[in-house]
Amino acid sequence: MRREPEQATSVTVFIFANHRARYLPIALNELARCEAVQTSRAAIVILADRISFMQALRARRRLRKAASISVRLNLFHRRGNSYWQKLAHVESSDSQYVVKCDEDIFMTSAGWDVLLSQTPEEDVVLSPVLSTGIPTVEHFLDACGDRVFASEIRASLSGQRIPDAWGQDYSALPDYYAPNPAEFFESVEHLQTDLKGVHPIRFSETAQWQLARHCVEEGWWRETHEPRRVPLNFPYLCNSLILTTPTVYQRLLKDVSSGQIPFDGYDEIGLNRQAREGRLRIEVLLGCHAVHPSYNACGPVYESISDYFFRKVSRG
Repeated sequence: MRREPEQATSVTVFIFANHRARYLPIALNELARCEAVQTSRAAIVILADRISFMQALRARRRLRKAASISVRLNLFHRRGNSYWQKLAHVESSDSQYVVKCDEDIFMTSAGWDVLLSQTPEEDVVLSPVLSTGIPTVEHFLDACGDRVFASEIRASLSGQRIPDAWGQDYSALPDYYAPNPAEFFESVEHLQTDLKGVHPIRFSETAQWQLARHCVEEGWWRETHEPRRVPLNFPYLCNSLILTTPTVYQRLLKDVSSGQIPFDGYDEIGLNRQAREGRLRIEVLLGCHAVHPSYNACGPVYESISDYFFRKVSRG
């Protein structure tokens, strides 16, 4: 695919569009309102495939008309998983920083302002606090200020067993996440697999529904609260919104091409392997919150959860 030259900007936000591109108009509206985009310090690029192209095209037209914001749209023709092609586009960016963001993430313009103002070192991957992120769901619950609600979520998570998934055997994990999450996290660290992105939030339909309803009904997460960067406190990051540098992805693609890191079609294994080897640092931006309503690992209902959240949030 021919690539158009990118405008030199401080940061380029790459939106990965696929099955849930119908959420793009809602998510992009907040991004377009942030100061970095309004002042052209940040550029927006939608990376679409055959499944998502028409919805992405409509979202771009709508944004241009409503906000006079220039949004680039690139189409990937490959059938099946085009994620790796999209990552190659990210690593070739001329911007100093890059953001990788999936289509089903909602962050307010205030959150985008904070994230896009960060200047992480060349070997740092920085993640905001996602409502269902792994491990940032823990930070989200700690920040909500409602101990009763946080206890209810953790009770739901405690009843969720971790199934074997993605061809991996997770039987070595404790049967339940509570009453000692630290023991669960330590067991994840010692799993004999690169796929350590396991946490009960990923599989719990009940907890995902509870969090989605909470985010609709409560507004604390919409504002930033004394943002600060802290090291990742979990053996694996599974968040679909990160800020980093093109260098991180250049190194990742090189490692995969040379066979140093196994290829799974995505970037999770590679980024986390490099972190364990001490070649990059993963940090969490506390006080900067975003909502990821659901994972498909909880079953077919995941679309209903996300549809509910985006429908409600679009109405203000």
